[in-house]
Amino acid sequence: MHLLNLTLTCLLQELKPLLKESYINKLQELDSDKFKLKLRTKQGTKNLLLFPEAVFFSDYKIDARKQTSGFGAFLRKRIEGKKISSIEQHNSDRIVVFELQDYFLIVEFFANKNIILTDKSLEIISALKKEEKRKIEKKQIYVFPESGKLNPKGMSFKEFTEKFKKNLKKENNAFSSVMGSIEIPSILAEEVFFKLKLKKEKITEKEIKKVFDEIKKMYLLKEPNPIEIQKGKEKLILPLKLALVKDFKEKDSVNSFLDEFYSKEFFKQRIPEKKPKKLIALQNSFEQQLTHRKKLEKEIEEYRKKAETIYSNNLIIQDIIDSAKKGFSKGLNDKEIKEKINSYLKQNKKEIELIALTKNKVLLDFREN
Repeated sequence: MHLLNLTLTCLLQELKPLLKESYINKLQELDSDKFKLKLRTKQGTKNLLLFPEAVFFSDYKIDARKQTSGFGAFLRKRIEGKKISSIEQHNSDRIVVFELQDYFLIVEFFANKNIILTDKSLEIISALKKEEKRKIEKKQIYVFPESGKLNPKGMSFKEFTEKFKKNLKKENNAFSSVMGSIEIPSILAEEVFFKLKLKKEKITEKEIKKVFDEIKKMYLLKEPNPIEIQKGKEKLILPLKLALVKDFKEKDSVNSFLDEFYSKEFFKQRIPEKKPKKLIALQNSFEQQLTHRKKLEKEIEEYRKKAETIYSNNLIIQDIIDSAKKGFSKGLNDKEIKEKINSYLKQNKKEIELIALTKNKVLLDFREN
């Protein structure tokens, strides 16, 4: 399930009263890309979850993972204890910007889904994921992505008309031109044409104004009425009822829906499959036997290689032993004998080195070719 840009707008309307002027008491990592912020708000301690698909307050008790990633530890060090001055959606993009005392925490809910920490000049300090194409990496200036489409909340009628007509020349289809001109999900554009009873192929100058007004009305929605719908195999949460959708479930809030959907899904992924104790014991025994077998096979292979090396170098090993014995019989010490033998081995390009020796033992190192 993905979050529509208008749904994100209405979600932030719900979150702002609690988030503004709250303090981040603690940051915990739930998964490699999921975090929990324990906030001190005007209404007491609240848990805000940052998931790749959404941000929401949760009533579920979700324990932190035992091992924290490097990014999680870094983020915790930087933002714990900081006050959240504001939280805003960037234009009508699926991007949320937390303004903290010294930083911006930017959460992207599109494409690669990312979390970026910058300073107040938007220089990147750290990011969950590095991106080469957009230069999302340390010490780079964070640049908000540009789509070339208009922001439905901030666009003027003149901007919309010019953009729409320009696209109409290319598309030769009114609906496609609207989609190509504005940051609007297809289901909401469908609703506009359905509600106004317009043909998708062509609309009049008067109808262009009606389309503009209807889209503005949607994106300046003051009193959301969230509904859950099923679109194919995907669930969607919309902030308002649609005339073209007859089958829906009303929801108390966008936040409560997201909490129910994502928190339950997260629990589902973390619950291990229940197995009988006897089966678990047998599996553990089998795994131990496999581990022991692999260890033995590795040792056998190592001994085989050593035996082959000794066999293939049998003559030179015997020569070294004989030379060492002669050296000792002449009264040379072990250091002198070792230097003479190694010098001979090096001159004759032998891949062997004498490491140490006594009157009864020699230690050799066989170099790999």
